[in-house]
Amino acid sequence: MPLLKFYITPGQLTSAEKQDLATTLTSRYAKIMPAFFVNVVFHEVCSPSFLFQVFTSHLVTSLIHKIPGDSFFIGGLPTNGKFVRLTLEHIALNFPNTNGETHPHAKGFLDFIGDVMKEKFESRGWRWEYNIVESDKRYWRIQSIEPPPLDSEAIKVWDREQRGVEWREKL
Repeated sequence: MPLLKFYITPGQLTSAEKQDLATTLTSRYAKIMPAFFVNVVFHEVCSPSFLFQVFTSHLVTSLIHKIPGDSFFIGGLPTNGKFVRLTLEHIALNFPNTNGETHPHAKGFLDFIGDVMKEKFESRGWRWEYNIVESDKRYWRIQSIEPPPLDSEAIKVWDREQRGVEWREKL
């Protein structure tokens, strides 16, 4: 599973723009794994919320009030809604270890992500940053099921069903 986490300010991207990013990125991953493995989350980071309670006789009214302001800073300066941070957590598939060198597949993928970010954000004058974190797939489950190998017959069933299905490895 790749888990793609975007950190943006509230209202920075429209629902359509979020959908477009999710579709574009999912389609790349879906070339080598079931599309439902791909999780895309947009964290709209805002200033802290404060809960105010107004007491009137026996009635309690609660209001949530968001304090306006910027929540992203680069070099100690506010980004004013012009910064996008993306963390890509890879679990289903990791890039091969190449003794400290960037593997050609990793470079190609990082270039792809960079091209997507550039296409979507550069014309707006926004800045962006991204990284990949690789996790050990031995500790990953879907529907409490250990996913089958990506080159197996079982994964073809998962891809067709777009969900986790019990499977057993043939001995």
